[in-house]
Amino acid sequence: QRCYLALCDAADRVYPSDANVHLALSEAYLQAWKNSLRRESRSNAIDALQRSLREAQIAIELSPTSVRARDQVADRMKRLARFETSANPTANAVVPATSM
Repeated sequence: QRCYLALCDAADRVYPSDANVHLALSEAYLQAWKNSLRRESRSNAIDALQRSLREAQIAIELSPTSVRARDQVADRMKRLARFETSANPTANAVVPATSM
């Protein structure tokens, strides 16, 4: 994953306006997220998933009609929402009203 990320970073320096490079970066950061989860490194996992989302969003800016970019953005947003919810399950819990 680190080598793939380094390769994508190098491609981004040469082709910063190529949507496909940003889609590849998004995939590389998604793999970094998965690896961070395996290592139980929550802060690194969140950072990697947010970076994956940002790269997919850049790809949409560069190629607004790209179905793949839109799919990646939707996927990363869902993953981020699920991850944040699973990390803090009480945040969305309904608290019963108390009577006074």
